[in-house]
Amino acid sequence: MRVLHTLVDGHVAGIYRKANNPYIEPAINRLYRSFSPHMVTSADDVRGMLRMLGNGTSLGILSDQHNSNGVEVSFMGQKVLAPSGAAFLAWRSGAALIPVSCRRTGSHKNAVMFDVVIEPPIAPPPADTPRQEAVMLLTQNYYSILEKFIIHHPDSWFWLHARFSKYTPSARAPAVG
Repeated sequence: MRVLHTLVDGHVAGIYRKANNPYIEPAINRLYRSFSPHMVTSADDVRGMLRMLGNGTSLGILSDQHNSNGVEVSFMGQKVLAPSGAAFLAWRSGAALIPVSCRRTGSHKNAVMFDVVIEPPIAPPPADTPRQEAVMLLTQNYYSILEKFIIHHPDSWFWLHARFSKYTPSARAPAVG
């Protein structure tokens, strides 16, 4: 996805979570930087990300992960905690929140082929919507689109973690970034 976006736009920064293993992290960082020279870790300064958006740089964010500090949304018939960073950045900056999905369609002459689907931007909530509610609505709308993609292409969603066992809805009230 980063390769495609870099070829099409040229102004994209990928956001990723640093690996916990300090021996593997430099290799992952080099690999990502080979796709996109502008890499930002999820722990980096939010103001810097907002500046990037203001300067016309797009941010590529994988948002289907569990996040203990995320907002509660419905996903695949269950309540989950979802990262709210993409929604917060879109709400705060006025940038479009555009879901993108990718599915493998086959191979041809030793090359793997993919279909990339760029969805229409998620409509922002009304300007007078309080921050917490606006971020939750944007995040829920993103997850609803992700859910439809997974239902139509379950073979294209690969998740290594126990996504649905990490959260008990009654355990806490979610916070918004």
